[in-house]
Amino acid sequence: MGASRQSKIAIINALENSIVAMMKEMPFDSFSVKDLCERAGVGRSSFYRHYTSKEDVVCSMLLHLWKAWCNAKGIKDSARISPSSAREFLRHCYENKEIFDLIHRNQLGVLFPRVVEKNHEGGVHDYRVLFFTYGVFGILREWWSRGCVDPLEELLHVLDSLSILDDRIGPRPNSD
Repeated sequence: MGASRQSKIAIINALENSIVAMMKEMPFDSFSVKDLCERAGVGRSSFYRHYTSKEDVVCSMLLHLWKAWCNAKGIKDSARISPSSAREFLRHCYENKEIFDLIHRNQLGVLFPRVVEKNHEGGVHDYRVLFFTYGVFGILREWWSRGCVDPLEELLHVLDSLSILDDRIGPRPNSD
């Protein structure tokens, strides 16, 4: 790995780690990009070379978490997830409640779909991917807004009951 690639990764890691630490200490809206850069030890020009806003840092962090989860589950094309992997993802969110609580507490749940939208190519299957994405993250957002009082198994049952979902979300084969 080249030095510039290592430097880029170090900057991204510093910003992502710092934004999480700051969200633990104060509301997201109460600190600026300048504050974040100072905390991370990163210059603002470096920040803007990689990001456009604090929300963009959160999206990047969520995308890294998403890709790490997909890799751990052996999902090669992260835009092609199945209802069973969605069940596992809900479990993953529950097991990593701290980060998702920070996202919810700071009203950043609207960023989840943006992460998936940035991560898939496009085409006819977009509507199906987006339907699935907004559905799963809608369930998560509502669950968090209720304080996660409903048992995880109840949410998993909701996913199972959605018979409109095929086994694989993604392009359908031509039916010509």
